[in-house]
Amino acid sequence: MTATERTFTPKPLLINGAWHTTAATLSSHNPATQELLGSVCVAGEPEVALAVESAHHALAPWRNLGERGRQAALERFRAAIAAAAPDIARLITAEQGKPQTEALTSDVTVALDALRHYVRHGLRDLPSESVKPSNPVLRGTRITLVHEPAGVVAIIAPWNIPFGIPVSQIATALIVGNTVVLKPSEWTPLIAHRIAAAAHAAGLPPGVLNVVHGDGRVGGLLIRQPQVRRVLFTGSVATGKKVAVACAERLCPVTLELGGVGPALVLGDADPDLAARGVVWTRFINCGQACVAAERVYVNQAIATPFIAAVRRHAAALRVGAGTEAVDVGPLTNSDGIERIERHIANAVQHGAVVETGGMRLSALGPQFFAPTVLSGVTDDMLVMQEETFGPLLPISVVPDDASAVAAANALPLGLGATIWTKDTVHGERIARQIETGMVWVNDSVVFYADPVIPWGGVKESGIGRTHGRAGLLTMVDTKVIAIAQHKARLWWFPYLPRMTSAMQALQAVQHQTGWRAKLRGAMLAWRRS
Repeated sequence: MTATERTFTPKPLLINGAWHTTAATLSSHNPATQELLGSVCVAGEPEVALAVESAHHALAPWRNLGERGRQAALERFRAAIAAAAPDIARLITAEQGKPQTEALTSDVTVALDALRHYVRHGLRDLPSESVKPSNPVLRGTRITLVHEPAGVVAIIAPWNIPFGIPVSQIATALIVGNTVVLKPSEWTPLIAHRIAAAAHAAGLPPGVLNVVHGDGRVGGLLIRQPQVRRVLFTGSVATGKKVAVACAERLCPVTLELGGVGPALVLGDADPDLAARGVVWTRFINCGQACVAAERVYVNQAIATPFIAAVRRHAAALRVGAGTEAVDVGPLTNSDGIERIERHIANAVQHGAVVETGGMRLSALGPQFFAPTVLSGVTDDMLVMQEETFGPLLPISVVPDDASAVAAANALPLGLGATIWTKDTVHGERIARQIETGMVWVNDSVVFYADPVIPWGGVKESGIGRTHGRAGLLTMVDTKVIAIAQHKARLWWFPYLPRMTSAMQALQAVQHQTGWRAKLRGAMLAWRRS
């Protein structure tokens, strides 16, 4: 067999600690060059069912391994990823398109930091809890809340952060004692195979982490498996709603991290150049393919002119090209993004918007390159302000004051992330509290996704639940209440004593009547009735 033939041998599925092949395959291409990178085997219904069954059977031994045993296994997983980090980053650039710097920061570092955190800290953020009863009748009962693994977790991962998101979610699921079946995006299957390869090299116990490839049909098969007890989905609002319906049909808890069309509010006292640099970075990072990117900008008219000029200057200076080169912005991962950008630009220009810079394909570089584009004169009725573009397109709307910016920011039924730019951080925090969103950055954006202790997620149609932090751990467990009676009195048991009703009436009077006279009167009346 030649080296070329070995290169293009379809990568197998990882099920129950072993590699599985299927006849159906899925090819992967470099979005910058259109070069064929390789292919993976596609799971059918038997493989999905086997993966879930394997994960289910692995639950007990993985849980019984104990926290320290799981930490040791995760450390081996982390070490396997760290050893291959440069190669993984190069593959991310080749298959997803982002520059090497972003591949390392938004994907590889996010994954390694999450694993390191749980290796070092374990379940320190999720201890058992004692609860003091408020009802006097229960004062003799010891109440403890314990958090137990939910079971098999299905993770349906996106293509824009194809390594960092799934690995951090895998780490969170595994440390509490769950097992995982990962279904990566069909656009980035080779990256997911590197996750499977690292798990295999680390010797994770069979069934603890399974990886199955395919399109949305495979994801649908996975989330409908009765043994799946948690679903984590990252993707579009439209698909997220379908996932939620499928989970609701069998009452399976689901965590959704969906689209945002995130607002950036440039307040009247902001530094125009600093705000412009920040907005350009948060919009054009990952070629604009970031769910919390600043997809619509509201700038106070007091600084609109210098701000728009600075945005135009910084955006025009961005270097576009293949991520293997010294560039700032790579290609879009798939061709759908190009068509959506052009549709949004055409609609905006038709209704009066002005193209400040960009606005065209960069066909000389390849079919999936688009110039970083800035639009001014944008109004809220344009498609670009209503729909998630998910590409290098930045629309700017001028508003009369900061209050108008807040109202516009809250107008959409979405709320994932927002950014606020101001010299007065106290005022910035006041504004932040008025934005209907899951996350707000003041004078920065996006950066804390890399920190595994800070919760991440949205409100309204941008998602349900949280990943990361204690909130993320709680999505992975079932909370059990253990009540231990420490007294022998059982006055409420059968047979009911003749004075039980009057005693309860007296107790209710003492507890719930207002004022000591009413309490005393109610208690005495109840006692006389007895």
